[in-house]
Amino acid sequence: MGEIINGVYVMSPQEIQYQKDYQKQYYKTYYNEPKRKEKHNQRQRKNYELNKDKINAKAKEKFICECGCEINKGSKYYHLKSKTHLKLMESKTSNEL
Repeated sequence: MGEIINGVYVMSPQEIQYQKDYQKQYYKTYYNEPKRKEKHNQRQRKNYELNKDKINAKAKEKFICECGCEINKGSKYYHLKSKTHLKLMESKTSNEL
């Protein structure tokens, strides 16, 4: 069992593990209920519909990547994995050496 040190309850490793396991099980059952999932999906759809213009405008904003390419914010993730970006970054680092 845990103990009180300087007025603070300190849990034992067994209690910590039990609490972690309990929380995992709770979240698995709580968030996987079909009603809850559907409600969450509806909120997400409603939020998207209300803010569609803002979301799309933000995704279309352009910026200059560290490799020198001008890209949209919405495609940044894919650009960072692209052959073009990787090749330019490789040449950039080799020039700095």
